[in-house]
Amino acid sequence: MPRHLQHFPHPLSPDFYKKKNVYLSQIFHKRLTYLIGPEAQEIFFKASDDVLSQNEVYDFMQPVFGKGIVYDASKKNRQVQFQTMANGLRTSRLKAYVKKIEEETRKYFNQFWDKESGEVDLLTALSELTILTASRCLHGEDVRTHIFKEVQELYHDLDHGLTPITVFWPNAPTEAHKKRNAARESMVQLFTKVIEQRREHPERSDGTDILSLFMDIKYKDGTPITMEQVTGLLIALLFAGQHTSCISSTWTSMFIQNEKNFVDSVVEEQKKVLKGDLKKTLEYEDLQEMEFLHNCMREGKFFLKNRIDDEILNRWNSMVSHPPCCNDLLFQRHDSSSHVSYFYHDLASGRKGYPHYGRGQKVRYPKRGLCYG
Repeated sequence: MPRHLQHFPHPLSPDFYKKKNVYLSQIFHKRLTYLIGPEAQEIFFKASDDVLSQNEVYDFMQPVFGKGIVYDASKKNRQVQFQTMANGLRTSRLKAYVKKIEEETRKYFNQFWDKESGEVDLLTALSELTILTASRCLHGEDVRTHIFKEVQELYHDLDHGLTPITVFWPNAPTEAHKKRNAARESMVQLFTKVIEQRREHPERSDGTDILSLFMDIKYKDGTPITMEQVTGLLIALLFAGQHTSCISSTWTSMFIQNEKNFVDSVVEEQKKVLKGDLKKTLEYEDLQEMEFLHNCMREGKFFLKNRIDDEILNRWNSMVSHPPCCNDLLFQRHDSSSHVSYFYHDLASGRKGYPHYGRGQKVRYPKRGLCYG
C-alpha cells in the first residue's frame, strides 16, 4: 500500500467501521483500493505519478488504444500526445466547432424528432448525437460525410469490447474481445487511407479537426507519429469525450425536463441571448452567456453526490462519486441483469422520488462494481 494510505484502517479492524474512508479488496490478481470522501480522495488527486502511477491502472485499455498510446507511452511521448490533444481543444478551435455541432444537432432533431411531441430514449438519442458531433469535430468533414457509418460500427465493437472481465484479463479469449481486436485493425486501415488521401489532397480538410493535428505530431526525439498511433489517439479521445458528454447531457436533460419551471427558464434564457430568434446560428459567445443552462449542467454532474437518499445509500453501502467520473454509470448497463433504481431527494425543493427516463422507465444502472452517493 502507498505510504500515504498506511495510516488508514484495515477493513477488518474496528476503526474501519467508524471511518469507512479507505479499504482494500482482492479480486483475482488485482488489489483494489477504495477511497471514500474528500479526505481520502484528496490523496489520490494530489499524489504525483511517482507515488500513484496511472500506467498500471489503465493497462487494460492497451488493446483498445494500441501500444505507445496515452498511458502505455513513455512519459515524454505521453506529454506530447496530451499537449496536442489540449491544442485541439483550445478556445479558438472550440469556436470553430460550435457551428459544426449545431448543424449536426439540428439535422438529427429534424430527422428523428420531427413531431411536436412524443417519447424518446435520452441515453440512446444523445449517445448517437454525441458520436455524430464528435466525428465531425475530431475526424473531419471527409470522414463524417463519406465513412461515418463504418467508423460508427467499428466504434460500437470497440466500446462493447470493454466488459467487466477486461479490467482483470484484457486479452481473455472472449467473443467481445475478438470483435474489439478486429475493429481496431479495421479502424487503423480506415484512417490510414484517410490520412494518405489528405496528404495527397489537403483541400479536403478545413484544418480545424483534431485528426489534422495528430497527423503532424513529432516526438521530442524527432520521430514522427505512426498511423497506428494516430488511430489510437483518435480512439482514446473519442472514448473520453463520448462517454462523459453523453452521461452529462443525459443527466442534465433528464432533470431539466422533470421540472417545468426549469424548462421555461432555459427557453427564456435562450430567447434573451439570441434576441428572440431561436433559429439564429449560434456563436461560442452566445453559449457563454447562458448562465442558467450552465448551472443546470453543473447540478446534473453532481446530482448523485448530493441528492441520493441517505437511507438507501446506507442500505446499498455505496461509495461516493459523480457521473462523469464513472463512465460505467450508463454505458455498461446492458452488461448486467442486476439493476437498482436510484431514489432522489432534492434538497432545494424538498421533492423525493424516482427520476423518470425514456419511455417512463425508472433510471436503472448496474449494481455491480459502481459506487455512487
